[in-house]
Amino acid sequence: MSIKHGYQYEKLGASIRSLMSLNTSVGERLAFAMNEFNLAFRMRPDDPLPDRSAVYLDKIDALTSGEGTYAERIERLSSSQRSELTTAFFELYAAVARAYYEALLKPEN
Repeated sequence: MSIKHGYQYEKLGASIRSLMSLNTSVGERLAFAMNEFNLAFRMRPDDPLPDRSAVYLDKIDALTSGEGTYAERIERLSSSQRSELTTAFFELYAAVARAYYEALLKPEN
């Protein structure tokens, strides 16, 4: 049985772990987080979006739009924009985690 939002929760968890790593540069961490984000939300477009997540998805998309790889796009961001991107990842993770645990704890009808 698949829990609603389980895949998104898993992939965003990997993004958050990457963002907290001290072994790589900020650009590398954000590029990895973007790859996981893409897997969570773009590679499986039929998965429903958690409530309260659209604003964070839009923020991430706005900050990382443009040409080139994720690493190239991240390089073009200012330190303030990188901070905004990181914050959006944490806020999106919180929205997805909440939806995941609500689905997990919801009694079957």
